[in-house]
Amino acid sequence: MDFNVINENGDKVTCDVIGMFVHNSKNFIIYTDNEMVDSEKEVYASLYRLDGNNMVLLPITEESDWDLVDKYLEDV
Repeated sequence: MDFNVINENGDKVTCDVIGMFVHNSKNFIIYTDNEMVDSEKEVYASLYRLDGNNMVLLPITEESDWDLVDKYLEDV
């Protein structure tokens, strides 16, 4: 599964979904834009909500949420 985002330069970037999960009514998405950094793909995580047919990405601000993301990535 993939989706498009507009980056800070106004360019459309296709991102590939690594995984999605729900915890305590929060929707998480983990994804990559396939850009390589030090010979590894850059990986991102966000909270998200659906607005009609659009997915709105939101920042993860709580350390406990980042712990959930780390746990998910360990299990993948």
